[in-house]
Amino acid sequence: MLAQPQLAKLLAEGYNCKLVNQQKGCKKKPKKASSWYEKSTLGFLSLDALPQAQKTLNSAKGFNLPSSPQLTEIEMILKVRQNISDKHTAVLPRWLEQNSSSLPTSFVKQQKFKILAKKGLQGDTESAKHALSMSKMTKLDQSLLDQNRLFKLKKMKKN
Repeated sequence: MLAQPQLAKLLAEGYNCKLVNQQKGCKKKPKKASSWYEKSTLGFLSLDALPQAQKTLNSAKGFNLPSSPQLTEIEMILKVRQNISDKHTAVLPRWLEQNSSSLPTSFVKQQKFKILAKKGLQGDTESAKHALSMSKMTKLDQSLLDQNRLFKLKKMKKN
């Protein structure tokens, strides 16, 4: 599902009665809509589409439902990724450092890599080393790793 955020968003909008062709008497299903908006946000984050992830996250939070731990963690990841050039803001949350997230493990590893790699490419050598070691030590599917960032980190290490 992570690779198809547009489809997840379309499903969410259907459950939220926001599709053009839906009848006026459509009954909203907020829990299902929120869940699909959440899945869509994960997909947009995986694709580095941060503006779309923010819009979809806002839609997921737009219901009068208690915020789930997953939604809170997604929001924290998005904030870190949006503010990665700000040294004070772009600190990995403790639960992300300790791999104690309620989100899918592969997604969390992917986001951790993206954050560390970007910080590394901005000159933070410790983050660069950690991102490179993550790419070697974890059994992540190579498609999950941002190959362009990995290439740049390896090139930077050689220089």
